[in-house]
Amino acid sequence: MFGIENATAEQRKVTSRPRTVFELRDAAGMARIYKDRLDAANLSISDGDRAGREAGDLLGEISTLEKAIKKMDAPDEKAERKLDDLKFRLATARDNEAKNARISAARKVQLDAWLAEGNPTNKELIARDRASSDALR
Repeated sequence: MFGIENATAEQRKVTSRPRTVFELRDAAGMARIYKDRLDAANLSISDGDRAGREAGDLLGEISTLEKAIKKMDAPDEKAERKLDDLKFRLATARDNEAKNARISAARKVQLDAWLAEGNPTNKELIARDRASSDALR
């Protein structure tokens, strides 16, 4: 009789202890977190691409305006101001492109590190979620 009571007391201790962070993880939750983190990294990449396209467009405008200024007999003050403005916008676009490239690279590194965390790893949990989702289809 005492052996049974001791066994149930031990079971209560095991079930009542606080669970670690890695024990609280589930496959579906890790898949959602992965999707969110991957979306954030992809958003940085697309922002960088957009800044690159903007820089290309501004380069075209600058070259067109410089050609027009060279053809003028007397340089127009308005055209010079517009050229300065375009050059400033080009520098800003290039800075934004570089910042977004650094941000997206850092997010990819963080994502790779996060995938390797835990036992089982987050990558394994995501694979389990995908396998269970495929099995339900």
